[in-house]
Amino acid sequence: MTHEDDEEPRRWSSPRPYSVIDQVFERLTTLSSQLKSAVELSSTLQAQHATAQSTISALESKVTALEELVHAQSQVSCPVEPQPIMLLTMEIANGF
Repeated sequence: MTHEDDEEPRRWSSPRPYSVIDQVFERLTTLSSQLKSAVELSSTLQAQHATAQSTISALESKVTALEELVHAQSQVSCPVEPQPIMLLTMEIANGF
């Protein structure tokens, strides 16, 4: 037997390589689980993002419609010029 042949049985019978292999396997299992969780989280966040974008778009449309309505109403001439709230309050306090 050569020197290498003498080492081969010791290498396989040593508890150390199995311990290292077990640790590597455990670490790979943990990393695989973490990666799966990260992918699921990413998918959830993407769905939430799409929902948020849709909500934002709907709200922007509503704001635009309201702005147009306010603008249209401000274009209508009022028969009586509106008075600032301070003048109205003073008139009420003075009994008109």
